[in-house]
Amino acid sequence: MTTALTGPFGRAIENTVTMLAACSAFRDFVNAPTAAIADERIWKFGLPLPATSVRHAESEREHYRPFAIVGMSDRNPWRRIKDSTHSFRSEGAIRIELERSGPADRGDGPYSEANATFHNAVDAIIGGLEDLLVASTGGYLCFTSIEEVERGWELSGEVPSQLAILDLPIVGI
Repeated sequence: MTTALTGPFGRAIENTVTMLAACSAFRDFVNAPTAAIADERIWKFGLPLPATSVRHAESEREHYRPFAIVGMSDRNPWRRIKDSTHSFRSEGAIRIELERSGPADRGDGPYSEANATFHNAVDAIIGGLEDLLVASTGGYLCFTSIEEVERGWELSGEVPSQLAILDLPIVGI
């Protein structure tokens, strides 16, 4: 049994997971026909601990791909701020990391087919999250913007992967 996250930050993480799983572009990214199956491809704060060492073996990471990790942004950490009414509000940013396996052949530079499909997938996820926020009746993260921190190739392992990191600043949770 997984312990549910509570409090303002916990609700923000849980709402982000719910929103991401409901996003049809994210479901396409992880090949999940339903939000419930997409939810199984979303990890809170990081992948499960590795089987035998401090870091995941490449085969372990490959087993999880494609996936998303939802957690705190290190660029805009969570904080509580006292306002003029002598109460406190929360602000900070939620980070979404999207990762998938890349093809062994990266193609011809930044305009390869692999890059184009990855960029289109990430852009569709961003648009899908925006659409869900606009149409929301509750239960989703109410972010103020989407900031792209990184998008590109990870080449340190045996299998190249593509990574995008998005920060979603929020105020007043």
